[in-house]
Amino acid sequence: MKLPTITITLIARNEAHNLDAFIETIAPIADELVVCYTPSSDDTLTRLEEWKVKTSYPVIIFQYADVPFHFGKSRNETIKRATKDYIFMLDADERLTPAFCARIKQFLAEKQPKAVSMQRQDDVTPHLIDPQTRIVKNHERIVYATDVAGQLHEHLELPEPAVWFDEPFIHSQGKGHWVYDHDRLFILLAREVARGENTKGLFREILRAFASFFYKFRKEYIRKQTYKDGKIGFKYAFLRGFHAFLIHIFIGLKPRVKAHVENNH
Repeated sequence: MKLPTITITLIARNEAHNLDAFIETIAPIADELVVCYTPSSDDTLTRLEEWKVKTSYPVIIFQYADVPFHFGKSRNETIKRATKDYIFMLDADERLTPAFCARIKQFLAEKQPKAVSMQRQDDVTPHLIDPQTRIVKNHERIVYATDVAGQLHEHLELPEPAVWFDEPFIHSQGKGHWVYDHDRLFILLAREVARGENTKGLFREILRAFASFFYKFRKEYIRKQTYKDGKIGFKYAFLRGFHAFLIHIFIGLKPRVKAHVENNH
């Protein structure tokens, strides 16, 4: 049975500290690497160029500098440049295990799926249930949504449900994890608030803030099972809920605008 080829795609900005481990971990399965580079304050581009010379497979690097940055659109730019049978979208802080690499091409050859979902195992809260659809068949016109939601939280537009692959890959955030890097919470908060409009008014946004906190906390702690990770799991769930709470509070403090009404005539 002929095994399919895989293009690994990556969005890279200020990821110099992650690139060595990332490129080493994809080596067993990568037939091509497509990198969407965004201008960085570190030597990300230099490290990419160094690896481009050393790898046995082609490395395509292009710059994406649209403002405001849109994750969905930038992911789509990497998909456009992929030439292999399957496309595997990864982040620089994610790692593939030897078991994952040993099985994935055989799985793709046997199942021939249009899309594949798998568990992303968190390094700090390993019991967190975090399914991800990251592999798609090339030339099937499967892309990420380019709506407002896709600007920060990219999501694939799938023609059919993804097939499940039961080997996890690792989200290796280290000190940049939510529970350690609190600056991350406020950076993401600023982005969410910037794109949100106050259409409800302050009072209703406050009500939504409390509802969002309890919904998000319960989702992360109970449904996604971070309670199994003890105190660190509680802290993670609390921070995610607190983040959702703050989004509505700060949106409520913005000048109120009328809700957009669609014209169906």
